[in-house]
Amino acid sequence: MIENSVKDTLVSKIRRIKIGRLIIDSGIFQEVGKIFTGECEHSSEKIKKLCDISWDLNNLQKLGYCHKDFHSGNILQNEHQTSYVSDFGFTGPADKQNSNDKIYGVLPYIAPEVLNGELYTFASDIYSFGVIMAELSTGILPFYDRKHDISLALDICNGLRPDFGKGTPEFYKVLAYRF
Repeated sequence: MIENSVKDTLVSKIRRIKIGRLIIDSGIFQEVGKIFTGECEHSSEKIKKLCDISWDLNNLQKLGYCHKDFHSGNILQNEHQTSYVSDFGFTGPADKQNSNDKIYGVLPYIAPEVLNGELYTFASDIYSFGVIMAELSTGILPFYDRKHDISLALDICNGLRPDFGKGTPEFYKVLAYRF
């Protein structure tokens, strides 16, 4: 979990560069899980949500931090349908890892290299963003029909990726697969 001193440093840096969108205390926001359940029907709404999320992820990375637990459950939305990245419990500097060196997170969103024992990096967060893109496309949690076990982890390491919804534009898939 994030130490108070690290959290204070992160909050201080966010205020200093006036990002103002990253949510440290999410008390007034609601989890966005519902935006990924088909309630967001129009492409423009989906693109806006992805832009909001990518903006926050980019700003976090500008500070030199990796989220390290980036998944749709850590995205919040306000009453104006603006999406925000939240839950910085495992967030830390890109060049430092947790002392226990354990893999943590929600399995379908964990980058294959992390599952293979490599360290969390900015690229790991970007991989998770690609999985979120697939989830937003289908309205279904990735690999919802499979146990989140060693078999799924091995399949992800061997190239298994979530499906996209029917009618998803090819450019969208290409972009997500780049992540």
